[in-house]
Amino acid sequence: MNVFWNRARKWLLDLPFRTKLWAIVGATVFVALGPACLAIVVLDRSLAREIMLRDLDTLAGVVGSNSAAALSFEDAKSAAEILEGLRARPSIDSAVLYLSSGQPLAVYRREGAGTATAPPPSAVSGSRLEAGRLIVHQPVAFRGQPMGAIHLEANLTELAVREGRFLVLLAWVIALASFLAFLFSRPLLRSIAGPVAHLARAAHSVSSKGDYSVRAIKHADD
Repeated sequence: MNVFWNRARKWLLDLPFRTKLWAIVGATVFVALGPACLAIVVLDRSLAREIMLRDLDTLAGVVGSNSAAALSFEDAKSAAEILEGLRARPSIDSAVLYLSSGQPLAVYRREGAGTATAPPPSAVSGSRLEAGRLIVHQPVAFRGQPMGAIHLEANLTELAVREGRFLVLLAWVIALASFLAFLFSRPLLRSIAGPVAHLARAAHSVSSKGDYSVRAIKHADD
């Protein structure tokens, strides 16, 4: 490892002066934008999960309201048909409708999602993130009378797709910012590297040819 770092350090030290200046500009852009982009990614991920939980909570409320009659009459066929409507939401892996007695009335499981989980009837109501899954458990009531409960579980595929697109967007932002930084810093770098290169050529001419009449031209008072 030490050999690698020594070689890398030597390679960096041997870079041309102008290249080092470009590297400094690039490193500055990355250091400035990197932590900011990371913070945005973390914040967006947290907000996206909260939004997905709220949406799933709302969906559970709608499905529960539509299932109140089926739960009241213990109509398993109607309850199953209502849960089948969740097939239009690929993120929903499973759903369970419980009677007030705690017995499952209908179970929905998306194909390829594995076995639908059926938590105990005493499961705490609410929404949460657990083991990489979004889970909502809500009681179902009609005119104040408890009819049963609904349990939904969703995967995070939509969140992963969103994060992937967001990362691609941030990569483009960093690339564009780097391009603009190089574009606008080019005149400044030329004003720094130009006089230094001129001085280096003059010094080389003196050392190689012994011509002490060579003078470096003063470009500014810096």
